Amino acid sequence: TAYKKLDLYELPEVLVIHLKRFSSTGRFWRDKLDTKCNFPLRGLNLRRHLFVNASPRNDATKAPVYDLFAVSNHYGGMGGGHYTAYATLGGDD
Repeated sequence: TAYKKLDLYELPEVLVIHLKRFSSTGRFWRDKLDTKCNFPLRGLNLRRHLFVNASPRNDATKAPVYDLFAVSNHYGGMGGGHYTAYATLGGDD
């Protein structure tokens, strides 16, 4: 069994996460994954993934917590499809 490990040394004010949504089924062929991804809309805390002492700019007193404000989706297959996006208007909800 193989595992991926991700360590973060510094986090930006705005975090963009891109999920790999395909799997290799051979040397030249890929299939699009259609499994659902669950994620929090508010309060994504990345503290356990952050090396606090790795950067002098990291503030140990401030938790690296993010709220989701936009999602981009692809509908279709590897050969084509459509993109849609959902986003908040900003402000206080």
